[in-house]
Amino acid sequence: MPGRTAINVTAFTVYDDVDQSDDQFDVYANASLIFRGLDSLYDDAITMDGLVRVSGQTTIDDGLTLADAATFANADMVTQNGGDLTIGETYSDAATVRNIAGAIWNLVGNTQITGAGSSQFVNLGLLEQTSVSDTTVVDVDFYDRGGTVAIQGSFDCDDFDHVERFISGALTGSGSAILTYAFFDGTNISIASINVDGTTFVGRHGLLKHFQRRLPRPSRRRGPRPFEPCRKCLPRRI
Repeated sequence: MPGRTAINVTAFTVYDDVDQSDDQFDVYANASLIFRGLDSLYDDAITMDGLVRVSGQTTIDDGLTLADAATFANADMVTQNGGDLTIGETYSDAATVRNIAGAIWNLVGNTQITGAGSSQFVNLGLLEQTSVSDTTVVDVDFYDRGGTVAIQGSFDCDDFDHVERFISGALTGSGSAILTYAFFDGTNISIASINVDGTTFVGRHGLLKHFQRRLPRPSRRRGPRPFEPCRKCLPRRI
């Protein structure tokens, strides 16, 4: 990628307490790059088909890009400090970010998680946003599989082109979520406000403090879509 220094990772490699800036880690298939201790990534990229694993506390500043079929697995704590997490750049990419069970992915400031192709973000741990003033926009296939998504600000998955699937787990917090064509199966929903469009609910769910459903989409010339409170129990499909 232009403007980055290429670093080839061809075997099991450990980085401990490092600051990496404008680097491109070419992680070969069957190779692994492990970040331990306190690490910082500044506008770095991960390419090829290998594995990058966080086993300490890593901060992502000014964005991180994954390409090809690279996998970025968080086993401890990642802080996404503003900027974009880009999971895949082209339609042929199949990159994966995995926040495993017991791990924490902390969203700080106004953040974006975007992607292309069959790339995905998979949460099995805690994906949290702790400030009421923060906004997170998700524009990539998103799967929560038994994890917890805790939102204090705004969590926007208002995208018709990507999957939003929640299996078990919890969607919670004092903030708000916007979801389009999402699928919930047995998820405990207790977030303060949730706006949905074309969303399917299966199984039992927690009660919502404030639930809203969207009315049919008007012409774009008429401005944004209106909202209408739902005064009954959570419907099966909206």
